[in-house]
Amino acid sequence: MHEGEAVAGMRVEVSYSYRSQRLFAVHVKVDSATAFEPLLATFTKQYGEPRALRHGSGVGYAQWRFKDGQMDLTRTGTLVIAEFRSPSVRHRSH
Repeated sequence: MHEGEAVAGMRVEVSYSYRSQRLFAVHVKVDSATAFEPLLATFTKQYGEPRALRHGSGVGYAQWRFKDGQMDLTRTGTLVIAEFRSPSVRHRSH
């Protein structure tokens, strides 16, 4: 993903985190309460059913796990954040 790229028809903000000169995490942010469901549908189509899925009033959470890491999709109020983290780099960060 790239800054300003359209995901599920929405422009996203993307940032990258590095540790020990290796990519550790990718953060995707959309400032819209309506973004959660389209992103959930897009990620489910691409990665399969989430391992965990919770919905509530103004909040939402989905989690996918992969061999190379974990992705969380979180909605709190009007902010939706998707974050992919690589556990192999996290453990080698010190």
